[in-house]
Amino acid sequence: MDFNELDWHDAVIKKINFDRTPAENDSVAFDMVWPNGEQSTVVFTGLRHADLSLNFGYAGSENVAAAYLIESNDEVDAIKSKWLDCGVNSDIKCYTIETGTTGGIIKLFAESFSVKNNALKIV
Repeated sequence: MDFNELDWHDAVIKKINFDRTPAENDSVAFDMVWPNGEQSTVVFTGLRHADLSLNFGYAGSENVAAAYLIESNDEVDAIKSKWLDCGVNSDIKCYTIETGTTGGIIKLFAESFSVKNNALKIV
């Protein structure tokens, strides 16, 4: 599955859940409602770093403006190097999600992602 090909624009983030157990494989899960009404959970595994610039206090839905994958740039390479110095050689990529509603930016430096379709019932 290609991260950049998912129908991100106007998808709604319902919930973000960081899982630090077990610490060897930290992950973050986003409960999503896609523009076509389908619901799923997007899970990022092998999470090594996260930059969150989020705004809170808005009572409406948090819609995605754009999302994209960056496989290599100075920022990705610096985080890979940091982990390599700790003896961890992993294929870290930067998954970026920009929110349209509140102008937030989420950068997840993780090894992979998956989509679990029909995994939730959002009311």
